Amino acid sequence: MSAPGGGEGGYGNSQEAATVNGKPSGSTLGTKMEGMSAGFDALGAVIDGYNAAANLKRQASVATANAVASNQNAAIVADSILRQGRASLGAQSASVAENGLGFSGSVLDTIGQSAVNVQADVNKAIYGGGVKAIEFQNEASAARAGAKNAVTGGWIAAGSKLITGVGKAMTMGGG
Repeated sequence: MSAPGGGEGGYGNSQEAATVNGKPSGSTLGTKMEGMSAGFDALGAVIDGYNAAANLKRQASVATANAVASNQNAAIVADSILRQGRASLGAQSASVAENGLGFSGSVLDTIGQSAVNVQADVNKAIYGGGVKAIEFQNEASAARAGAKNAVTGGWIAAGSKLITGVGKAMTMGGG
């Protein structure tokens, strides 16, 4: 047996390195490069999947914070409406008392209706804030699901790129 890299039957026999059963082998530079390219493409797909997931998780966090803020804002608006309504009802009552009209009949009906209107406005503010909060929560849930899907998609794309690369390498190598 001769030394590696030279002679018949040695490791460096260019005829053996270039062909197997008369066909070009997978050891050609182009085949190796195709395999490396497929590996890097696959790695890029996985990284893209994780990057997309990270962005979607950030969007989910923002949407969750917006849901909390929406509920808090609704409570602030409702409190403001209630304070203004109480002040208005107090002014109406003072006016009635000042004019000596008494709290009966249409005067009482008017004040009662004003109180109902104030409460309706408070309820509307709270309901509107709650609906908006639910929209934000749904957005957050969708973003979290999208994050999971992005990672899965990245791995699937990586597998596809590897399979495609192996196929190309085999074609180049004659296999």
